[in-house]
Amino acid sequence: MGLLRNLRAGLRLASFRKVGIEEFHFSIDQIVLLALIAPLLGFAGSYLTSDPPRDFYLPAIESSAFHLVLALGFAFAATRLGAEAQLMRLCVLLLSTVVFEWLIVTGLGLAELQLEWLTRRPVANVATLLVGVWFGGVCYRALRLACPLGRLRSALSAAAYLAALWLISDFVPGERYWETDTWSIAQPAEEIDAERVLFDQRDRIDETLAAILPERPGVPDLYFVGFAGDSVQDVFMREVQFVQELFDHQFGTLGRSIGLINHLETLNRHPVASESNLEAVLSGVARWMNLDEDVLFLFLTAHGSPESLAVDFPPLPLNPIDPEGLARMLDRAGIRWRVIVVSSCYSGVFIDALQDEQSLVITASAADRESFGCSSEADFTYFGRAYFKDALDQGLSFVDAFEAAAGQVARWEERDDVEPSNPQIALGARIPVKLAELETRRKAVARR
Repeated sequence: MGLLRNLRAGLRLASFRKVGIEEFHFSIDQIVLLALIAPLLGFAGSYLTSDPPRDFYLPAIESSAFHLVLALGFAFAATRLGAEAQLMRLCVLLLSTVVFEWLIVTGLGLAELQLEWLTRRPVANVATLLVGVWFGGVCYRALRLACPLGRLRSALSAAAYLAALWLISDFVPGERYWETDTWSIAQPAEEIDAERVLFDQRDRIDETLAAILPERPGVPDLYFVGFAGDSVQDVFMREVQFVQELFDHQFGTLGRSIGLINHLETLNRHPVASESNLEAVLSGVARWMNLDEDVLFLFLTAHGSPESLAVDFPPLPLNPIDPEGLARMLDRAGIRWRVIVVSSCYSGVFIDALQDEQSLVITASAADRESFGCSSEADFTYFGRAYFKDALDQGLSFVDAFEAAAGQVARWEERDDVEPSNPQIALGARIPVKLAELETRRKAVARR
């Protein structure tokens, strides 16, 4: 009965209705029972607000246990100060609001699953602020009920109260015990015969290269290779498909473009985006090029790390691509004139290995920064949209498109209150002449 009594009074406290201290039941048993209800509700709430397949997040248990130990330590300190009764009251009052808090947190989570705009950073920031203001008001009411200001014995005991208040607030049932297992969503392992797919790649590459048109004497042809390295989120596939179409129509690469894509949807149309396939394609394309006058545009998009570009297509065992390895592929192929765009987190790590006098290298971020916009619902990453769709597709040159995209991305990141990605560019001393030739060809294509 004491537990139900506390939960009813807690609802009144959390909804800012009139409630008196006599409506609560105070005991160590109540603190234990209420403290156990919070993670149980959090367990259920995070399960309801995450899409299947779900993955249990063990650190959430560790976090709750750690804060419980700290709370007990502060409780001991308050007891030594003669504030045992007040601290017990504070714990019961706050923990009694757990059901109301769970309703708010779970309700917001369920709404976000249905309304994508609620997850956008400005809206999410406002929601977080409102919840914080509400919870701050609840804490203030609890503090005044449990420890009237005139009865705070000293500044030290007041500090102990506030520390306990902060620690107890960690028991708000918003802890994510369950998360959507994004790595299992896109490509169910049972739908792919990994051995067969890998065995077929050599024939798929040969067929793709056989369809490539040769260079035209006296014409500075542009060849396009796109690489969508991650199958888990659809955005990388969509980016490469858009950019390949853009180059085919605006830069005349139709018949001279190849897309390597990791996605179940394109498995029967495109070669897999793998390290070995990329090397084979670069070597094969080079055989069709006039290496003295033709230019390669290489676009790679995926997740990234400070060491490499991630290459994932579960259950295929694929290697990441590191900057030095990519440079070796291009050098072995003999491709001299290069425009390379790498769109991933930490993609700036590719600059040093790839830059030279005959190359333009563009990356979506600095070597120590993340980039943003990856999701299965999006058609582009932030940089992909800003550079290709909003700049290059509007007629800007490769270099001018970078300047416009860098500014646009910075504005989006400021809006979202995230650390700037700082896109990078390395323009070789000799490549501008080739870029000017490509712009002339682009205008000729547009006049047709």
